[in-house]
Amino acid sequence: MKPILLTLFLSTWSYSVSSQPPLPYSVDATHLTVWNGESYVPLFIKGVNLGVGVPGTFPGEMAASRSQYQAWFAQMRDAGFNTIRV
Repeated sequence: MKPILLTLFLSTWSYSVSSQPPLPYSVDATHLTVWNGESYVPLFIKGVNLGVGVPGTFPGEMAASRSQYQAWFAQMRDAGFNTIRV
């Protein structure tokens, strides 16, 4: 039963690779890749874990201010991070 449903789905699905713009991200055999306007290039994920803890406060106290977050985001950008885990 499943192959018939898959066949019906594929026969009604019209997707043309040449008429669609490239997807912003893809994968190859070994890497995540990103479209740079001409081709897909490997993407190296550089990330940081961003918590709410501030030195001198209790865990989960939510003591970080808006200005601290803005400064941290600028520092992360300057350091070359492209991923933030929250």
